[in-house]
Amino acid sequence: MRIVIAPNAFKGSLTAGETAQSIATGLKQSPLSCTLKLMPVADGGDGTAHLISKRMSAKSVKILVHDPLGKKIFASYGWVNKTKTAIIELADASGLRLIKQDDLNPMKSNSRGTGELIKSALDKGAQKIILGIGGSATIDGASGLLDELGVKFLDKSERKITELPKGLLALNRINISGIGGVAAGLAAFANAKLVSGISYFLDLIKFENELKKTDLIITAEGRLDTQTLEGKGPYGVAEKAMQHKIPVIILAGEVPPKAGKELHRYFKAILPIGHGPSSTEDAVKNTAADLERTAFELGNLLALK
Repeated sequence: MRIVIAPNAFKGSLTAGETAQSIATGLKQSPLSCTLKLMPVADGGDGTAHLISKRMSAKSVKILVHDPLGKKIFASYGWVNKTKTAIIELADASGLRLIKQDDLNPMKSNSRGTGELIKSALDKGAQKIILGIGGSATIDGASGLLDELGVKFLDKSERKITELPKGLLALNRINISGIGGVAAGLAAFANAKLVSGISYFLDLIKFENELKKTDLIITAEGRLDTQTLEGKGPYGVAEKAMQHKIPVIILAGEVPPKAGKELHRYFKAILPIGHGPSSTEDAVKNTAADLERTAFELGNLLALK
């Protein structure tokens, strides 16, 4: 049996790669005779750019930027010199994970740091920028990012608004004349294309090529609910699998009491990985072990055929 393991990350616990490895470890401990192909996936959320960078063998470029609250930190982006492509993770400079819970403030948090990453890439001659926008700590409408790239937000007195995004309450006019300072990169920025994160990612890693010789797919995510079918990683995986008539099993930290016909239309089996009542903190801490145990038992079950 050839099995493709294509899980999402478990937010706050395991990366997609770590999740795939935990599932593989459990299956290998079972008596199931199988060949495994690990293909961790991302749907545009936090971690997407890192998986893309790895897939494209991108070089890491580290620079000093401002975090959402203006503190200086180091952040990096992927750079593929051959194609002049930059792969940027918004969360690395403007992410929720950079701010303590008590310091969260949507009126003071902005995306300037992401703009600094983009500006650095443009200065290197980027012809294409792939930007993962998941995990943001801001709701500034990219005003911080645009300000860094030369856009001016002006009040009624034609004074530049500097306190973003709070200052936008006084916004009267937007001046984009100062943006020609990032040269040819403007074309790539101004014509930014919004795409489905999971569809783009699966196409990038040539996921369908692997399905031609696959018997079963195992995917996973932290929480399974109806939102999963609105473009999350496991949904994208299952949608591709359905086209090739390959069954998909999903492992999840939390599943609904009644999955319903729609979820079962995409996933032939839905398996919770929890081993009993526990706090969220304990569940996060035990994710890897719970995935291994569940995958081991799944392997035992599949071996009965």
